[in-house]
Amino acid sequence: MVAIGGLVALAAWQLWPAAGPGRLPQNLDLMLQYVPNAAYVQRSLAGARLPLWNPYLGAGMPFAADPGAGVWYLPNWAPLLALPLEGAVRVILWGHLLWAALGMYLYLRAALGAAPAAAWIGAAAFSLTTWLPGLAGMPVVLTAVSWLPWLLLLGDRATQGEAGGEPARRPAARLTALALAGALQALAGWPAGAYLSWLVLGLLVFRRRWERRTTVGLLYLGVAAGTAALLAGVLLVPAAEFVWETNYAETRPLGRVDAEGYLTLLSWLRPAGGSGSLESSQLYLGMTPLILALVGLTSLRRRNVAIFALLALLALLLAAGTHGPLFAPLYRWLPGFRIVYLPARLGIVAAFALATLAALGAQRLLAEAWSPRQAAGVAALAGAAGLLVLGQFWHSEGYDDFRRLLTNVGRLAGGPFLTREQELHYLLFGLLALGVVVGAALPLRASLAPRGWLAGALLSLTAFDLGLAQRQASPPAFDPVSWYAPARDAAGVLYGARSGVDVPLPEQRLAGMQWHGTAHFLSDFPRTANPALLPPNLALLAGVRDAQAYNPLLLRRAVDYFARLNHGRTDDHWLWIEDFRSPLVDALGVQLILSGAPYRWQSRESTSGGVPPDRWRLAQPLLPAGVALTTDGAETLLWRAGPESPPQPWRLYVVSYLGEATALPQGAPAIELQLDGTGYTAGPGETAGATSRTATLRAGVETAEWAYERPDVRGKVRHQQAPVAQETRLSGAVSGTYTVFEYLATVDLEAFRELREVRARALVPGVPGYIQGLYLEPVSDGRFTSGVHTSGVPGTFNNKARPRASLAGAGPTWGITWLDDRPERVALRVQAPRPGTLVLADSYYPGWTATVDNVPVPVSVVDGLFRGVPVGAGSHDVVFVYRPVSLRIGAGLTFAGLLATGAAGATAAASQALARAPAPKTSSAPTRKGPKGPGA
Repeated sequence: MVAIGGLVALAAWQLWPAAGPGRLPQNLDLMLQYVPNAAYVQRSLAGARLPLWNPYLGAGMPFAADPGAGVWYLPNWAPLLALPLEGAVRVILWGHLLWAALGMYLYLRAALGAAPAAAWIGAAAFSLTTWLPGLAGMPVVLTAVSWLPWLLLLGDRATQGEAGGEPARRPAARLTALALAGALQALAGWPAGAYLSWLVLGLLVFRRRWERRTTVGLLYLGVAAGTAALLAGVLLVPAAEFVWETNYAETRPLGRVDAEGYLTLLSWLRPAGGSGSLESSQLYLGMTPLILALVGLTSLRRRNVAIFALLALLALLLAAGTHGPLFAPLYRWLPGFRIVYLPARLGIVAAFALATLAALGAQRLLAEAWSPRQAAGVAALAGAAGLLVLGQFWHSEGYDDFRRLLTNVGRLAGGPFLTREQELHYLLFGLLALGVVVGAALPLRASLAPRGWLAGALLSLTAFDLGLAQRQASPPAFDPVSWYAPARDAAGVLYGARSGVDVPLPEQRLAGMQWHGTAHFLSDFPRTANPALLPPNLALLAGVRDAQAYNPLLLRRAVDYFARLNHGRTDDHWLWIEDFRSPLVDALGVQLILSGAPYRWQSRESTSGGVPPDRWRLAQPLLPAGVALTTDGAETLLWRAGPESPPQPWRLYVVSYLGEATALPQGAPAIELQLDGTGYTAGPGETAGATSRTATLRAGVETAEWAYERPDVRGKVRHQQAPVAQETRLSGAVSGTYTVFEYLATVDLEAFRELREVRARALVPGVPGYIQGLYLEPVSDGRFTSGVHTSGVPGTFNNKARPRASLAGAGPTWGITWLDDRPERVALRVQAPRPGTLVLADSYYPGWTATVDNVPVPVSVVDGLFRGVPVGAGSHDVVFVYRPVSLRIGAGLTFAGLLATGAAGATAAASQALARAPAPKTSSAPTRKGPKGPGA
């Protein structure tokens, strides 16, 4: 109990800054996906309904079939039903972190026979360093990882014989426990974690290939894995169908994986920030555990040490991605391996193996003789590892002179890689740990109660090492109550007065731009989406219908539709509306656009930071991506009008910056725009009949250096800073952390009837210019009018939007009455003058069935995304119901798994009862043979 209490205390120290009262870890996965999904699960369970379909995002998507939603993960149900939403999320995070720590402690104690102090060090190194609490920003990953040591512990008990090589007792009960743990891990929300766990368990079982009953052990493992898959069938079968229907159906090519996060030697000295460490390739286990892992490696000839050293080596090589020799062939040939598409996440296995080696190293120091020669070897290994890390730092950070690197390290300069405090922390705890290792080998040890002082020193060093490292990492947190307030306010307005909107809520679909703008801490939205992006999953939290989505699994049909809407632009995780003027927005049924100004940029027309509501316009992006201008004065084509030119432009927004620190005076011309069009009205001093004009971007007025405030740039700049469009925080090896800028310029186009072409050139030799965006703001054509206002944020009503349900081919006189609008059931009454097709602007997906007047009819795909059914003339009741066959098959498999585990449990209980029953008495005495008497 003392050890468990210590783990609880250390966990509290780790999680409190990011997940204490009133706080949650700042991470996109948690803020825009996990919390809103948990809100939807909570609301559904409170209404005694299983949320199979999510109608609120991207025209509707499966919900229970998405592994990341965690609908079928039963351990989360209790806190979601008993606590407020944010409190339930905190309990889930804290509970699973402690679950991982307890599982690792018991695994080291029961499976490897480690002493309590050694097991505590291994459990802390695996579960309570900066990396696993850092996964609190990705709760589904944390939840799945927390089951890894439990799966290995139960697998060891189920497949390994008793002492002396005898067969394991009660194998049915042990296999049942292993299968249940495996199923829960698969249901937790990150299937890749379950895949990795079974791979590790298989390797650990296979290590006993020369021992007795190896074949039986592997057979037991296969039976348990199959049963776990059956138990998780209610998720796995629908998830397989869902993946097939998504943009992930064709797994990322190896070339794409090459660009993903991967682990390097630097990862072991870069602490996580509490918001998804593995996404950033950070995996700090603590200097003390790493030194103890080196101690463990000195016993490499021992079976346990060798297998975990091999496991750590394999995991690290795989975590290097395509920069190592193993990832590429396994990605191509190992069945199922592509599910682990982020190489850095193989660091989970490396962390487990190294934490185990640390426990074995501590065990050796506490239980065996330790020579000065061995201590010197560990010190030499630690020094060599430090030099390797230093060399890789030099290479990766781009130092042009190794002497310069050594100079910076020698004066502990700090910087983007490590702060001065962190450098001192690692140096201090590394030297202290080495000092304890060396001290354990001194002759004085024998007279100082070695187990006492050594265990105390190692435990203290580990606890303070990990706790202080987490404090230095400063995990970012946010206040969920205030951050989600705009979504809740929007729901209150829409469900309440709905001022300015006469359309009933069930028929209404929303879209919008950012709630918070660039001033908010959430600044890493896709840059291409900035003009028209609402943090989307807030719609789930608010219970309103939203056309946009943030989810790692997106329906392929929706991705294709939104790509057409956005002129071919796509993203792996996002659906967004960038061009509200597209007729595809009308077909989608987007009637209300919740937004502020066209851009969250400072406008000359308003001192409050946005365009006043009466001047609000929808801007059209013209530039697909940023363009670098050549420094030789040559013109670069930025945009050319297509067959349908935007009519009557009003003004052009230009986002730009300069790429070098220059001594340009205030107002000096830096970039020139050449604008060509038709119907140009010449001004004073201009030639009549001209078809073009120039616009100049001046230093300090319309544009400036991108790193205007960086120390090595600021000293050379003579002009002022231009109006900022967007700012971003960056870190560099030279200047530390600094802010970079893009600048906004406004170009009048009232003299043109039509704009046909925009070109640009840099005017200053040797100073490159960059055009990051062109946005055309057209004159209002009556299509958009003012709509509702949520918390002071103006909305706009789309007058040309189609109703969410419409009748194609039936003429202008038709009517639709909404009878029911629930996530898994939609009912309408259709009045059609002639036969036609009822089009519901909700996503088509296998499992949606329809009846017309209680007669089944086929559901077809309309316009590549929507659901449609044929209806005849007259009045008809049309009902759409979501009843996926995949769910019925998966539920049947889960039921079969429950029957199998129930039968196994009953068999184990009967066997145990039979073994405890007393032996039957016999009526006759045994016959004694041989001579009688004392001498017999």
